[in-house]
Amino acid sequence: MTNKATGLKEIAYEVGLSINTVSRALRNCDDIAEFTKKMIREKAYELGYMPNTVSQFLICIFEFVFCHN
Repeated sequence: MTNKATGLKEIAYEVGLSINTVSRALRNCDDIAEFTKKMIREKAYELGYMPNTVSQFLICIFEFVFCHN
């Protein structure tokens, strides 16, 4: 039996929203309603979601290199 980590896909499925919406809500983007952010954060906590810090770091590097030229 494997113990797979909860990801954005699982949270999105549970709340009935897109993976992109879940990602933006967890990053606290302004274009997501506070009610939606709260619902997603609660579900993420319930499912035991832990952000992948390595992938977040790589995204920051990518954005810095390609978006700040």
